[in-house]
Amino acid sequence: YTLHAMKKTALILTAVLVLAALGAGIWYFFFRPIPVYHAEEILPSTTIALFQVSNVDQASQKWDQTPLGRIVQEPEVQAFWERPSRAIREKLSAAGGGQEIEFWLAPVRKILTRVHGEAFIGFLGYDVTPRLSLQIVAGFDAGKETKEAEKTIEEMTAEFRSRFPKGVREEKEHLGISYELWSPQSGVVICHGRLGNLFLFSTDELALQTAIELAKKSRDNSLKNDETFKRTLIQVDPLRDALLYVNPGQVFGKFAPLLAAIPQAGPGVKDLAAVKAVAASTRFEPSGTIDQLFVLVPEAGRPASFRIAAPWERKSLPLVSSKALFYGVTCFDIGKYWDATVASEAAAASPQFGKALAEFTQFLEMQNIHLRPDLIGKLGSEFAAQIIWGERDQLPQVFLMAESGDGAGLVATLDRFLTLMSAAAPGANPAGGPPLGPNMLEVEGKTIHWISLDADKGLGIYYVHLEPFVVFGFQGSDVTAYVNAVAKKQFEGFGANPVYKSASGSMPPSVNTFLYLDNKPLFEKFYNLAAPLAMLGATYLPDQNFVDISKLPKTQSISRHLSPSLSYQYIDAEGFHRLSSGPVPPETPFFLAGVTAGVVLPAYMESQKRAAAASQPPPPSPRPPGAPQAGVPVPAPAPQQVTPPTTNAPAAAP
Repeated sequence: YTLHAMKKTALILTAVLVLAALGAGIWYFFFRPIPVYHAEEILPSTTIALFQVSNVDQASQKWDQTPLGRIVQEPEVQAFWERPSRAIREKLSAAGGGQEIEFWLAPVRKILTRVHGEAFIGFLGYDVTPRLSLQIVAGFDAGKETKEAEKTIEEMTAEFRSRFPKGVREEKEHLGISYELWSPQSGVVICHGRLGNLFLFSTDELALQTAIELAKKSRDNSLKNDETFKRTLIQVDPLRDALLYVNPGQVFGKFAPLLAAIPQAGPGVKDLAAVKAVAASTRFEPSGTIDQLFVLVPEAGRPASFRIAAPWERKSLPLVSSKALFYGVTCFDIGKYWDATVASEAAAASPQFGKALAEFTQFLEMQNIHLRPDLIGKLGSEFAAQIIWGERDQLPQVFLMAESGDGAGLVATLDRFLTLMSAAAPGANPAGGPPLGPNMLEVEGKTIHWISLDADKGLGIYYVHLEPFVVFGFQGSDVTAYVNAVAKKQFEGFGANPVYKSASGSMPPSVNTFLYLDNKPLFEKFYNLAAPLAMLGATYLPDQNFVDISKLPKTQSISRHLSPSLSYQYIDAEGFHRLSSGPVPPETPFFLAGVTAGVVLPAYMESQKRAAAASQPPPPSPRPPGAPQAGVPVPAPAPQQVTPPTTNAPAAAP
């Protein structure tokens, strides 16, 4: 009985142990928590660059709610984009190498459908000998679609192996982590494996092994623990949806000694070496994106050209309309900047710059214009620009402002300078007449000076001293009305603008650059002008399959999503800070307008040339040189007439 009981007990214990082991195995393989890693934990501190999206699903949902996301979803916009997108795809597929590109892009698109959490690309290093090679590690979190992601990757690798049957494939393991190494041809390596929650891909086996070692704590030099990385990231948005981090020192580390030894490299190399790191963050909000940029340039090692900055004292606010569609201001001591630039160029032994500067300075001094004291020395630290575009204005009113502690002296110097420049311009002194000098008009006790550029249209360079600025304009009637409104105190300054009032409370006092753009009215103005030109330009496109101009979206379908944008920049002991918020950065519309003009205007000019050529009569039949045309008498030469120069004064003040 005792022996039987002992056997029974042993069997029970064995069964319990087997079940416990089986349960532990099931738990280990199916229910144990998967280690969660982030890019900064598995990339080394020597990482050159990192682009990271914190949560792809969340960022995608938030992007759809941004102004640009809502514009893209507009039916009119999608209908207009349908034809050009199809035409681009057809062109790419028909072009040489199109099928090859599609072969590599197709699996990437499949993998992107499995990305649901964090995604990143890390640039770890590079080699230039014996051939250029890049060490890149990319990874993503598939969220709840882990099995689907594994299947997609298996299908992708199978396609690659069938396409390159002579490729070398190896299954390896490092610190308990399995990964696959595949080389389709000599010198090309692709590694992939799974590390906790992350699916990793790398162009370098050593880079992938480094990521595994950092995850397993066999190394402690991760990017997360790097002081430069931590010092930089604390300056950008902690609620960011995307991050870009760059370490320029790692980029130029191999070339810095060589570049520094080249005299022609100049001080720019030293200036660049002072930049320790750069970080940029983006957060998607219904009002637009919130972008922050920080450049780590510690004050102790900052070059002179990086130290020249003055805080914005907001002196231009009373002279900028509260209804301005664009207002930009920047502050720096141009005198110190000029001196530092001249000194740095002299140190770089730049003969071309030195010779050109000396010749220009000598040319001005011959006319009693001293560049440094008379022009640069009279300028203050605040420079501003505004665009006013009322509902009844056909064209925008553009005003530029330069602060001056001696506005009257600066205007007198400008008179002499512009007189000299206008006299040197081709055709400025017709028939030996006197040079065209500045004209003057009194408006409410203020004197407007101007040089005419197009008398028929009233275009020219107009400038007036409105303490403490010298204000420049380009349309006579606009300048007259502006000066009249300021003098009569019928002008509401930009300080009353609600967007500025809301933002000014959060801006630090050291802000030295501020930009404001009212996107909706400015877009409507530009779009209503550009749309007809775009339609005309589209008719001259060589391939009409690219654009269906009849489906051009209506103005309101886009503009109703747009709100104002603003940005500001400042400098502190750590480096440069920039914050931007709104549908687009304030500079973007001007960049797009320039690109559009570069595309549309050539087509418009070509149409004008064709129309002019079509309207001309056919050329006459050739005849001997010098022979008069039959039936046409030869006229006697007419005496020359001297026409005195005329001026085009601004419109009289109302």
